[in-house]
Amino acid sequence: MRLLKLLCIILMAMLISAAFLSCSKNKDLNDTTSVSEVPVTDPASDHEPSTITGLWSGKYFGIEKSIPVSISFNIKSKGELEVLNTNKNVIGAGVWALNGNSFKAAYTITTSKKYYSFSGELFAAPNKLAGSWGYNSSFVDGGTWSMTK
Repeated sequence: MRLLKLLCIILMAMLISAAFLSCSKNKDLNDTTSVSEVPVTDPASDHEPSTITGLWSGKYFGIEKSIPVSISFNIKSKGELEVLNTNKNVIGAGVWALNGNSFKAAYTITTSKKYYSFSGELFAAPNKLAGSWGYNSSFVDGGTWSMTK
């Protein structure tokens, strides 16, 4: 009888452990995932580097179409990205990739360590980038954005 009781306790412990280990590990909005954890391929070679590299300025909106907030990217060669405030001071760093006209970027704000992802499209005329943004590795749970060069 004691052996059966011990086996039941061990079996229950294993089932409870399996349940905890199999639960999803969703990250919350305050997660500080580093930029290096996001897989970004090298920029595609089908666009001249001068088309995408350089200073881009624009605005982003929250999901509820809130008041627009100014934002600028200094898109550098080799997939490097700087985020600039309205005074053109660097406030964050990250990575970018361009596959055809599809643009993706991910960056971390230096002071707060908050992580953001941007996804959009490059429009050749006029030089415009536009799409959606999100928190952490989501590209859609934040709102919309657009920039011109």
